[in-house]
Amino acid sequence: MGDKQFVEIDFHSCAEVNQRDDKVVTLTWQVMDRPSGLFWFKLFNEKLKGRDLYGLRYPGFHLAHRTMEHLAQRLNDAIEIINKEGLYHIKERASGSFTQEFSNIIHHHFEVLYGDAFDPSDSFKKSSSLGQAAIGELNHCIHDMESLDRHQGDNHAFAGMIFESWNPKLFKMPTSFYEDFSLDIDFGDMAFHYAIIGKTWWEVFLDRDEEIFKEAIRPLNVVGADFDIHFGDQRIDQKTREDLFAFIRERGGDPDSPEAALGYLCVAKLVSNSLGLDLKTIKGQVALKRALAENFQVGEIRLKSGDVLINSRSLLDSYTAKYGLFGILERTFHEFHGEIEIEECPILLLKMNNKTKQPLDIRRILRGWKLPHSLSLMVAEDCEFGFKLHPGNNEYELDIGKVLSFSPGQVVSLNYNSKDKLYIIEPTKGQETL
Repeated sequence: MGDKQFVEIDFHSCAEVNQRDDKVVTLTWQVMDRPSGLFWFKLFNEKLKGRDLYGLRYPGFHLAHRTMEHLAQRLNDAIEIINKEGLYHIKERASGSFTQEFSNIIHHHFEVLYGDAFDPSDSFKKSSSLGQAAIGELNHCIHDMESLDRHQGDNHAFAGMIFESWNPKLFKMPTSFYEDFSLDIDFGDMAFHYAIIGKTWWEVFLDRDEEIFKEAIRPLNVVGADFDIHFGDQRIDQKTREDLFAFIRERGGDPDSPEAALGYLCVAKLVSNSLGLDLKTIKGQVALKRALAENFQVGEIRLKSGDVLINSRSLLDSYTAKYGLFGILERTFHEFHGEIEIEECPILLLKMNNKTKQPLDIRRILRGWKLPHSLSLMVAEDCEFGFKLHPGNNEYELDIGKVLSFSPGQVVSLNYNSKDKLYIIEPTKGQETL
């Protein structure tokens, strides 16, 4: 028997670097000593050796930048982008109180728009990179809103962290792995991420989703390095299990089949925390979730075999680790000249508002990195005047070749392909080299 495998993650304050104190929360997981756990550990080790971007989401955590109001605005932004592209129209908007019925309707739009993970819909394929990101945002926002709604005033409700990479590598689920699925969850369990489009039987049952297509009920059948952390306990009683099985049979499924993949596939168990909290108690669990809400910024991730460090990487101060792989920035200008510095994010939307009394010249947009990415500029519709974007003068500025003019209400996407070329993307019309 070889050494046990461990994952350690440091969590830091979300304050700016020069405002942080020395308080760091460290959590340690022991990898499950079975083929599914060891396979995940191997994939995650390989992923950390590369420089792929990680986007994190924090469902159920009350964070200053992920309130219900903020999620509703992001969802409405995504709907506006989708509608502007003209391939599909969504009439619903997030407003007022959250309801599960609204959630199911939005998720249904997402399923129609996205299609299959391995065979996307025509609407998805014809959409710009911004439009595709907006389609994905429907799914992310609605699930995060569900989690936040369920967590209101309920210390037993789940919170979680979702680690998603920009370029996930997926493998077909080995048949033997299905035996490791369980509806029961221990606090802090690390599990394979649900990396396909649709809902599991368990999710459809919980949501009482009557909007979903039968084809969109999709048990997990692929595995990769991405993972979720569940900060909650779940024990399914006999009555709930019987109701779930009856629910599945009524809809033509077979709950006794291992490939129904009911529940979650745990890859690692939380075994220690630097705060010394007793996580078998509700008091300890609530205290840890509160500490993580204040210190949610992921720092160094360490992989160990026994006591030997075999790999490490820090996500501290990574924009995507805090805000995800689709970033939205808002800039309001009151002066005639403007300079903008964009973040290191693969898909970034810059919402611009011109409060001056004349077209505003943007002389410099600083990109500062050379990975492929898409920068989209959306000008507020209520602007009296638009913007003019001028070509950059050095390698750290946008080299667009000519002056571009943006009218109120217009959306233009600039794709950087790491070969020093930028493109204007016109949804459904392909791309034009500048």
